Amino acid sequence: MRGPCNQDGSRKLHHACPGSASSDARDDRDILSHVNEMSFLSRVLSRPLMNITRSRRVEGEAIMLDQLPLDPMYLVVAGGLLLFVLLAGMAVRWWRRGAKQEEPPQPELAIDIGALDAHGPPPGPPRLEIYGMPVRLAVLVIAPAGRQGELPPPSLLPALLERMVPGIAGVIALHEPMIRRWPAQLSSQGFVQSFFNNVALPGSRGRGTPWCGAAGRLQIGARTFLVGMIYAADKPNGLGQFTVEHESQWLDMLRIRKQSD
Repeated sequence: MRGPCNQDGSRKLHHACPGSASSDARDDRDILSHVNEMSFLSRVLSRPLMNITRSRRVEGEAIMLDQLPLDPMYLVVAGGLLLFVLLAGMAVRWWRRGAKQEEPPQPELAIDIGALDAHGPPPGPPRLEIYGMPVRLAVLVIAPAGRQGELPPPSLLPALLERMVPGIAGVIALHEPMIRRWPAQLSSQGFVQSFFNNVALPGSRGRGTPWCGAAGRLQIGARTFLVGMIYAADKPNGLGQFTVEHESQWLDMLRIRKQSD
């Protein structure tokens, strides 16, 4: 505002002091700036999707943004591109989620004893006995021990089992048992339980029937394998099922006669 310049306090409207002139100039510029900004906002709010003219003074120079095109087709194209990107992202996310949840198919472990032939050992030699009872090897299951364990190729399986009981390769060739290769097992106890659950013997765990079985570990050097066997005799017996806790039990339990008595 304009203040008194004379010592007696009187005001002279046709004369202004230097400080007053500078203050008046700043006030005029501020008012003009506010008016320009209000005018710009009014045009933007009242004329959407039309040309916009904006003036700004930067260090005494005017920067003009005049007649910016806002064609509705641009909005349609931009919206379509945005929708495509969103759908593509959702599709990739669903695909990754499905890939993570997808697991390799598990082999069939269950074996129905009732669907197998119930006859006893074929005429031999060699002849397989379990605790002195002549039997036929009907089922042979083998699995590696440990998460990283692997089985040898099928052609090398008889040679591997020879380390368990000498002469059993000839029994396998003569009896032609059902052979199943199971995935790696974490423990011997877990394998034995899983084996007799999936290959359940009839009766009281095989007792009183021609069927019996054995399952346990087999150590070949530094490698450990897990073996399960199901046997069929000529007649019912009280053998049942056995758990092999150490390798020497296989030799105590099984005997292979290479000549007929």
